[in-house]
Amino acid sequence: LGHEVVGIELAEPAVEAFGREHGLTPRSSRRGAIVEHSAEGVTMLQGDFFDVRPDDVGAITAFYDRAAIVALPPDLRPRYAAHLHALVGDGTPGLTIAFDYPQEKMAGPPFSVGESELRKYYASVKCLAERRS
Repeated sequence: LGHEVVGIELAEPAVEAFGREHGLTPRSSRRGAIVEHSAEGVTMLQGDFFDVRPDDVGAITAFYDRAAIVALPPDLRPRYAAHLHALVGDGTPGLTIAFDYPQEKMAGPPFSVGESELRKYYASVKCLAERRS
């Protein structure tokens, strides 16, 4: 839709699959601990999320956490949220996919991260959709 998109992904095979699925042939270059893959308005930063710096992503007007926070154990979530805020700025709107279930029923990941926990990390939380299984 004409927006520049920056993604952060740990696994190189996932970055390659994204390129294939979208018919992109990215140019790749190393930026310290991160490898930048860029093509047609999409930049994928491949490496550890915690190694990405604000200069790597530029100005962010919105974010999409596609189940990243639920992949992390409880002790890493506050660090993740703090680093995300450092990258995008406080008050930046975002969309997060999370799961809320009795954690004792499944070891995870994905881990259960309910609305009350999300409220610890984000200024405002509003459930847009819910699906029960």
